[in-house]
Amino acid sequence: MRLRINEKEIAGALPEYAYKYRREILSMLPTFGFKSRNIALVYGGNFFHGLFFFWPIFALYVQHSLFTPANVALVIAVQSIVIALTQVPAGAFADLFGRRKTLLLGSILWPVSLVPLYIGGSIEMFFAYAILSAIASSLGSGAGSAILFDTLKEEKKEKQYKKVSGITSALWPLGAVIGSIIGGHMAAESLTLPVFASFLPAGVCVILMFLLKEPKYAKAKHSSVKLHLSESLKLVYTNRQILILIGAMFVLWGVGEATYNLGSIYFDFKQVTILFFGYIAAASFALSSLGSFFSHEVSEKFGNKNTLIISSVASPLLLIFSTILPGLFSAFAIVLSSLFFGLRNPVLNHMLNLEVASDKRATLNSIFSLVSNAGLAFFAILIGYAANIFDINAAFAIGGIVMLSVPILFIFLTNRN
Repeated sequence: MRLRINEKEIAGALPEYAYKYRREILSMLPTFGFKSRNIALVYGGNFFHGLFFFWPIFALYVQHSLFTPANVALVIAVQSIVIALTQVPAGAFADLFGRRKTLLLGSILWPVSLVPLYIGGSIEMFFAYAILSAIASSLGSGAGSAILFDTLKEEKKEKQYKKVSGITSALWPLGAVIGSIIGGHMAAESLTLPVFASFLPAGVCVILMFLLKEPKYAKAKHSSVKLHLSESLKLVYTNRQILILIGAMFVLWGVGEATYNLGSIYFDFKQVTILFFGYIAAASFALSSLGSFFSHEVSEKFGNKNTLIISSVASPLLLIFSTILPGLFSAFAIVLSSLFFGLRNPVLNHMLNLEVASDKRATLNSIFSLVSNAGLAFFAILIGYAANIFDINAAFAIGGIVMLSVPILFIFLTNRN
């Protein structure tokens, strides 16, 4: 006898009233000029995921139990390695079996991952958080970009993707602005309180992803993940544009996120009071949000290629400059670099999606994220151990110097709009 499980049974852990009032809940959401509510739901999911209150003190929270920057970097590296290993299979799963199911599963894993993080106290618990949150991130990244693009394509509005992607990218740091300020004040009382409070926005994300509707898209005629991956990888190594974008993101994301994740240790080294950590993170997220929001307008005016070159020069220079400055002045330089981070990401995603057919979109976005997180794993370990050998200030300077190689790569891009 063949067992059949319908969608309602798969998501049976969710409350029954979520089905009964689904239409009413959706009718309350704004459409932002689109027929589908998917755009609003993805917007909301990104905002509430940014609202996790422990982002600004994560490294310090882990270091409180594990003592050294190298150990914190190891936890970050494990998370990145697991993302790298699961990213592409997760994207292929989304392409073959549905983006909505993939996003829902990922959103459920986020609150589950917070349990070992809250318990903490040992490297095993932090590794458990790193692994679970990595899988959640993998399930969400490629599928999230794909469901946005194909929702727009279904309405024949795919040319608005860069703008919608920019707003989506802006909403995560906007939520993080609020979460960081609140979380910073919580951390001044207790380092565990921001982690506990993050269960609330994580639960909201689950509800929002449950309400998504699967858009129509061209599915592969087979259901073989292995064959789908093989075809997708062939597209990568035969497309120069994709190779340049992937190579650049390996360094940009790797160094940028490594320094971000170790930021609270860096600011502690710079003798910044912990109460300011939340405000520093909030300011960074706010400028990143602003950069993402205006990314479409800026890139339309100056061109996608020029926008990438300018932003990839400014970020490392500001990072290097911050290592020369003391205290809050150093933090100001780091904060300012976030503007260029937000500016370039929607452009990078837009240029990647231009190279990809819809049946491989989630997989290629996942490969892009895989390489990015492989870069994070590599540079987190490099910067963490450089901090042990020298100090974290010197390690950040080394990271900035490495990032200056990226503008050279972007010179060889073909400028496509």
